[in-house]
Amino acid sequence: MHFIIVLYAALLTLPSYAKEFNSFYQAKRYLTKTITKNQRTLYCGCKIIKTGKKL
Repeated sequence: MHFIIVLYAALLTLPSYAKEFNSFYQAKRYLTKTITKNQRTLYCGCKIIKTGKKL
């Protein structure tokens, strides 16, 4: 029973830690700083390759 109460309390606090982006540019800048070497995608397990001038 205590586990359920702790889990519920943890789920209530999750939205307060979410980062809000007001533009695609802000989200893209955040992701370029967050992506590390050898990181893979969720969908196919492919490597994430940074390409382009603005990445």
